[in-house]
Amino acid sequence: MDYSALKEQQRQCEKICKYNNIEESAEHEVYKQLCKKNINIQLEMGICKNDILQNKYNNTTELLELRKRNRSQNYYVFVTFNFKEDITIQDASTFIDKIISKDWINQYAYCYEQRGESLENVGKGLHMHMLIQRDNKKPCQVIRELYSTFKKYTGYSLEQFKNPKNRNVCFIPYSWGKDKIAYMSGEKDDEEKQLKIVMDKVMRERNNLERIYGTMIKQQGPPCEIQDDY
Repeated sequence: MDYSALKEQQRQCEKICKYNNIEESAEHEVYKQLCKKNINIQLEMGICKNDILQNKYNNTTELLELRKRNRSQNYYVFVTFNFKEDITIQDASTFIDKIISKDWINQYAYCYEQRGESLENVGKGLHMHMLIQRDNKKPCQVIRELYSTFKKYTGYSLEQFKNPKNRNVCFIPYSWGKDKIAYMSGEKDDEEKQLKIVMDKVMRERNNLERIYGTMIKQQGPPCEIQDDY
């Protein structure tokens, strides 16, 4: 008996079986994909016979749409940049130019402020407020990128900068935009801040600074309004 011929025949049979198994598996996979597509079409049209599945699909679709709307309402970022004591107005100006050049910032407004309450310490506690309209960049990425540019100008660590308790970075809805513009323009009801507001004006006059800057601003003189075409 020619055993080598039998072995060759056995190998051929195994190859055929293996090929048939692969082909059958591929056909099964294609069939599964077609079934999924068919069910998805039924769900989108609202005609799926499986009521439990159809209700689950409807609820999930509504939740996804709600999440999308909520996210789109928080594309404003209000940031406070607290500078180190040795940072000058010129340094701060160089810094803000780097920030506004970022391609994920669609529109912006910013102002220079300080925390001094007398002519003797005017300019002390230099900081900036900035309102940003971002694109769909994720909040965590926004914070990291802002801090990456800011870290050489501040004594804050990344953890301090992003800590919600410190209120350095706040993601806010569009409806708050005009209030933030008003705040940056000096419209503050807090009595404790009134002396600082006066000293802000002195600092701006000494350094030839505008009250507020940015692409969101319709005009530099009063009243200062936010653009409505976002």
